[in-house]
Amino acid sequence: MAEDNTVLDEALESTEPSVPSQDDWYQHTPTSTAVAKHNNQKPLYIVLGCIAMAFLVALGWVFGAIFGTLSEEIKQDQTVSNQAILQFRETIEAEIVKAQFNSATEHVNAQIAEGSISSADKKASMLFYLKNNYFQEVDDNQWNSATKAVATGSTLTVEHLQKIVNYLRTHYDVDLFNTKWNDALSYTDEMHDRGQVEQEAILSTVLDYLYEKYYKTIDQTAWDNAIAQAGSALLAYAGDQYSFLMTPQEYYDFNHPQSSGGVSYDPELGLFGVTYSVSEGLGMVVSGVMADSSCYGRLQEGDIIVKLSNVLDKYGHHPSVNVNGQLTTIDTLVTGHYTTASIQQFLALVKSATFHVLRDGEILQIDIVRGDLGMTDNPYSFVEYYFDDLNTNISTSVMHNAAVSTKQLRSLENLPSDVGYIRIVEFMYYLDGNKQITAFTEFKEVMQKFEKMGKKRLILDLKGNPGGLVSAVCDVASLLVTDAKLSETDKTKVNQNGSLLITSLTNRDGKTSNYRRLSYYNQYFDTPTDVCDIVVWTDGNSASASELLTGALTDYKTAVHMGTRTYGKGIAQTVDEIPFYGTVTTIYGTTQQGCWAVYYTHAAYYAPLGKNIHGVGYVPSNAYNNLYEYQDLMASTLQYWNY
Repeated sequence: MAEDNTVLDEALESTEPSVPSQDDWYQHTPTSTAVAKHNNQKPLYIVLGCIAMAFLVALGWVFGAIFGTLSEEIKQDQTVSNQAILQFRETIEAEIVKAQFNSATEHVNAQIAEGSISSADKKASMLFYLKNNYFQEVDDNQWNSATKAVATGSTLTVEHLQKIVNYLRTHYDVDLFNTKWNDALSYTDEMHDRGQVEQEAILSTVLDYLYEKYYKTIDQTAWDNAIAQAGSALLAYAGDQYSFLMTPQEYYDFNHPQSSGGVSYDPELGLFGVTYSVSEGLGMVVSGVMADSSCYGRLQEGDIIVKLSNVLDKYGHHPSVNVNGQLTTIDTLVTGHYTTASIQQFLALVKSATFHVLRDGEILQIDIVRGDLGMTDNPYSFVEYYFDDLNTNISTSVMHNAAVSTKQLRSLENLPSDVGYIRIVEFMYYLDGNKQITAFTEFKEVMQKFEKMGKKRLILDLKGNPGGLVSAVCDVASLLVTDAKLSETDKTKVNQNGSLLITSLTNRDGKTSNYRRLSYYNQYFDTPTDVCDIVVWTDGNSASASELLTGALTDYKTAVHMGTRTYGKGIAQTVDEIPFYGTVTTIYGTTQQGCWAVYYTHAAYYAPLGKNIHGVGYVPSNAYNNLYEYQDLMASTLQYWNY
């Protein structure tokens, strides 16, 4: 086996873009640009447009790395200089008011004199800012049409901006609002003062090295992935660890998730059914195990797979990979030597192996043979439930190559007849044709079965739930909370005309958005008493939206909390589109244009009574804390209800 960690990576080099994580609670709020009513003052527009061009000389250096390769007619890069200003002035001076022009050029000359725009080497991006703040009458389609008609290249100069404005004026009869230029001046000064100009110049220089000095040509897919990873690293290392930059394809896939029931797999191999990340030098860190898969009951969250030995493919042979044109047979793989992508592709060849697992300071050797998908007829993607052996979507006996059934693993054989068990895997969604199916869609259907079967009490399992949609978790909460047990003072805080506060978000400017829902608690449960009819189970991987739900249930005193401290993520993410585009492949196999997008943290969220748990989490009371195993949770739950 090759020990060099680059060998298998090169042999199994991945061409797939990284899939954006769905572990974070977010709101999807795509940006859009309003189309203003046209003000037909063409002479004034000519004047103002020309002033705009003079001023944009000062901004020419900040538009680097935006468009790709310039069209043939404007490929010549230009240096912003006094000579360029004079040439530009000679072209348009007769059409404008000299005093206004002089005001703009004085600003340009002052910046040139101080050296801040001495050449086109210092570039940064103000295109998005201009698009949304100054081109007020230009909608997305008009802007895209103009920019595509003018340039497809990496440097946006005065000439290109002039062409864009002229194109918009000629084809759409739109122009710039003069009143925005003072804001433009202030924004430019702010960029300079806070150091953004130099920061973006550094990144632009790195791009120049790759374009001009790297020893081989980089294809477009590699460029997209590199830019996405660079943007994601910038967000993470600046402090926003939950954020990332999405390529157009990633953003399209993010908005068009498909049902998990449609997971593709090789019928001859089945699935190992384990999710993991690779820690360099250590191995595969297990983050989850799929119910009824071949790893179910064998591997567990937190295991570290340090090595695979006795590796066999579906033909009973050791798998072979192409290394430098030669097939190399591999029977043992030290997982810490390779990247996630390489291991994923190697595992695609493996039917069985001995997993060497580090757990609690010991190395265990576990033989695993890939099995089938498990509950292939499961109608739900986000909800698992058990009311009895005939009313469930989990396994009640051992299936395929699993070591245990879900019913056994979760101690559900001890469930009383009037108690229902529901686990919400995550608060996400998928598209079924034009219909959006969310975790709430499935949860409500299961709760209707709960009510028809005469169940009185509910175990809500949020162990391992990483979060999801704010709308979905608020909808779920509406079935589980009522303010009947709150004091009159607290009721006034949360109840607004019968609509209950589920959570509130506060951004950096102190602006708060409240999320409210009507309560449907009484459709499923009796009037609450001192003993709650709901028990919620959590662990250290119950995060974000699952913590939001835990907070709502405990604030309204409709549930008792058991398990372990939750993750402690009290911040929310959202998605903004940015106006740069690429080709994406749709779920129908066709191609179309899609935009890049930034997924970033935009607010902190608070429980109904005002608590934020970021970095802290929710901790069960002493009597019900530090319950890790399902059998311990079940025993404490039955004791609480006095069964």
